[in-house]
Amino acid sequence: MRLTRTICCKLAVGDQDTPILGATACAFNAASTWVAQMCWDEGLTNPNTAHHRVYGETRERIGLGAQLAICARMKAVEAIKAVKARRRDTCPKFGLRSSVRYDARSYTLMGQERVSLSTLAGRVTCHLVSGNWQVGMLRDPSWEIGGADLVWRRGVYYLHVTQSQEIRDPLLPHLPMAYWVWISESSIWLRIVRGSASPVRRSTKCALASIFAANACKSVGRATPSAVSAGWGGVKLASKKTPIIASVSSSCTKPSWPARHSPSKT
Repeated sequence: MRLTRTICCKLAVGDQDTPILGATACAFNAASTWVAQMCWDEGLTNPNTAHHRVYGETRERIGLGAQLAICARMKAVEAIKAVKARRRDTCPKFGLRSSVRYDARSYTLMGQERVSLSTLAGRVTCHLVSGNWQVGMLRDPSWEIGGADLVWRRGVYYLHVTQSQEIRDPLLPHLPMAYWVWISESSIWLRIVRGSASPVRRSTKCALASIFAANACKSVGRATPSAVSAGWGGVKLASKKTPIIASVSSSCTKPSWPARHSPSKT
């Protein structure tokens, strides 16, 4: 099983680079919305087919670089698949301040202090404002660095860096089950996702919660809380909700969570 974790790092962006990142986010999400509409109208959900259909026109219309155009297409196609999986009939759209997806070719971590991001005006270098906990995870050689999302919230930019690792844990049951864990300073939220159509029993959730949470906490160097209580569609460990600083999952697809039960994020 492949475990994926996300590290949230604050960025210190120079005054001259802030408008460049803003313009890049607007162009990227405009491209994602256009690609989503094209693929929706033509019924395209295969990434390769969608790439050949929209890649050239995306670069010509929006002016994105090669890798950002590919990332915009990936974001649009994944959003369409998610909408269809929920049996909805509305084409996904993205706000101009939505996140910007970066792959391994469009961003570069320069140690644990700086990051180089591809933009409309070339490469922009920003400083990572990270604590010892984030730096320790970024330095861990047993985890493979993946893509990242550039997120803008209340005038501040954050970089959500993903890392993955192949694990074989004898404690985990061999069940068609995936999970997603949100981790904050004082709480952990566990969302269990069943691979088959059969529901997961409440007793099963509670029994597996400690195992899943322990593995997730171990991967990010956190102690496992002792309090466990059943929540909507999953298990909530601890009651206080604080800003999320990392997440761990056993799959690449983030599960849905109703807004009234979603962990708070900043």
